[in-house]
Amino acid sequence: MRTGEWSPGAKTLVLTLDGVAVTEDVVSLSYTDDLNGEEDPKIGSTCAAVLTMTVQKPAHTYAGKTLAVSVGGIPLGVFTVTAVERKDERAVITAMDAMAAAFQDEFTPASTSSTALTVIRAVCAAAGIEVGDVSDVTDVPVTGLGTHTGRELLGLMAALLGRNAHIDREGRLCLRWYASGGVTVTADDYYPGDLTKEDADYEIGRIECTVRKSAVSSEEAALTVYTAGTGATGISITDEYMTQAILDGVYRQIGGTTYRPLTVTFYGDARIETGD
Repeated sequence: MRTGEWSPGAKTLVLTLDGVAVTEDVVSLSYTDDLNGEEDPKIGSTCAAVLTMTVQKPAHTYAGKTLAVSVGGIPLGVFTVTAVERKDERAVITAMDAMAAAFQDEFTPASTSSTALTVIRAVCAAAGIEVGDVSDVTDVPVTGLGTHTGRELLGLMAALLGRNAHIDREGRLCLRWYASGGVTVTADDYYPGDLTKEDADYEIGRIECTVRKSAVSSEEAALTVYTAGTGATGISITDEYMTQAILDGVYRQIGGTTYRPLTVTFYGDARIETGD
């Protein structure tokens, strides 16, 4: 998870409202983004970024509009304003990215047989969201497709590709797994008490997926559990479109990944992406 706060006197804040640059007396701004919603790595997540901004005597109306924000010349994201709460002369504005705002409607694929990327592109086209660069993703076939919300389908398809569905800084749908971001945080950037970490590394030594084959009732279902890898620690997910062959392919991509959980609070660097 990445959480950031901005306050007056910090790096320059630029706001664009429905495509037009606006000037406001911004008192504070906070931003929370996550790749998988859990402390440990996962695939198939569809987390949304949330921005909260407090404005003194706002000169513009915000409800339902598109708000783009940059800090120090670096885009932070594109958001839809979902709530405006007035407190005396101040307005507290809450906005979320397209993952929360654009994919809530039910979506039925054009065919029951397709590929994961084809379904993702169709869901995004229906929502008016551009798909970012997915040239590094290996597509897989999917059968038995049914109706879900757009957000649910994005997560189900992303898991088949060994990724998480995420909205990037430009408002595009991207498929992310953890990767080096090229930014180093040194001890000069934080106080000694602001870093806590586990004593040892963890390894993704196995991936386990529970597949609901056929619903008998709302309480009962025929379940199959597929497993790839034999390690003691790993990832557990549920995905009704997973097959053993696809899971084996996902494990070849991300199996053996090692990581060490930590929490650090440091002077903000807007270059850091969720998933770096």
